[in-house]
Amino acid sequence: SPDASKRTSHFALKMYKLTVSLVKAVDLVAADSIVMGGQSDPYVIFKVGSVTKKSSIIKQDLNPEWDPAELFQFDVENPEDSVLEVTVMDYDRIGADDLIGTTNIALAPFVDQDSSDVLMYEVDIPERFASQKRKSSLLLEIAHPPAHHALNRQPQHRDMHTLDITLVKATGLAASDFGAFGFGGKSDPYVIFKVGSKTHKSSMIKSNLNPVWSPPEKFRFKVDNPRDACLEIKVFDFDMIGADDLIGSKNLALAPFVEGRKAELMSYELEVPDCYSKQKCTSSLFLEISLVSDDSIDLVLELYENQYYHIVKQWCYDMQGDANHRRRWSQVNDSNVTSDSFEEVAPKVPATHSAEGWTLDVSQGDENGWMYAINFQGPWQKDMTTLAKVRRRKWINKCKPSRPGARIPNGTYTA
Repeated sequence: SPDASKRTSHFALKMYKLTVSLVKAVDLVAADSIVMGGQSDPYVIFKVGSVTKKSSIIKQDLNPEWDPAELFQFDVENPEDSVLEVTVMDYDRIGADDLIGTTNIALAPFVDQDSSDVLMYEVDIPERFASQKRKSSLLLEIAHPPAHHALNRQPQHRDMHTLDITLVKATGLAASDFGAFGFGGKSDPYVIFKVGSKTHKSSMIKSNLNPVWSPPEKFRFKVDNPRDACLEIKVFDFDMIGADDLIGSKNLALAPFVEGRKAELMSYELEVPDCYSKQKCTSSLFLEISLVSDDSIDLVLELYENQYYHIVKQWCYDMQGDANHRRRWSQVNDSNVTSDSFEEVAPKVPATHSAEGWTLDVSQGDENGWMYAINFQGPWQKDMTTLAKVRRRKWINKCKPSRPGARIPNGTYTA
């Protein structure tokens, strides 16, 4: 298949002059230790396609203001397909600069509007700073000079869609782990998909730079106003000790998928971190992506069944004292909703739909549908290892709208 990341959208090609004004940031995390003053020296990186722009550094300030506001311009071909990637960094005189926040802004909602507003954008904070409990944000103005046709985010009516992603394989991944004397470079890859605040994680495949997920793994997101949304994709190498390594990433604007075009297997070229540049790898992820209005799609309700491994009891439903304790049943989209009672946590069938009834999904995992992991944060494997301490399997209930002509989903998706 051709590289979908290079394919033009169904919109006619247009060239826009995008201008981004950086005004200020609010409540940034402190990357420097308390000994160093508990501050950050922030600067911001903006990226559209392969073009990158960097702001000036403001010293020791968690609420920096760029006065006057700093302006950055990009030539954007087909903004309906484009994403403005924003990264907030902490400057360090010695060693690598620290990532302290990211956000991705789809440009489609800003095309051909009439005015430009200064708007606040929430910033995602790296997990290692989560204990600071901050809510970082950036104040930006996005415009289209010289005619000042604003690329302005206008209020929209609610437009709920269902995004279905099928993960098939990856090729040419970077090797993050090496054996003795630097030979035998491999990675243990898994993929994280993110839309807004919701994330899904694939299973992990051991020691493979060209992994194939067999059967393909399916993931589902509910997306409100998809023209305003991005799909963030990150590929990691799992490490037993220490933090997992990022080995590839891709951001996709969802606007080109809004028309409900037929899902087809496409390759998406990944951006590989600079630390792997010597490997000269061209990494790609093969996905099927479809985006359909909720008015025309069936529902698949899902529930996890959870078990713990006990040295005496073997696999059982209760493990007191576990920091991330899960009861026998838990919801797929909110692990905090958990109970020993199936009826308490099972998603309810909407009044507008009729259900086929709950059945065990054995399309993934072992012959009984079980997936195994060290803990409930994953990553998950279909084969049990000596380190596996938890396992889960999925139950599904397919629901069809009462009205005729609804689209039937192809396969079961993690929602």
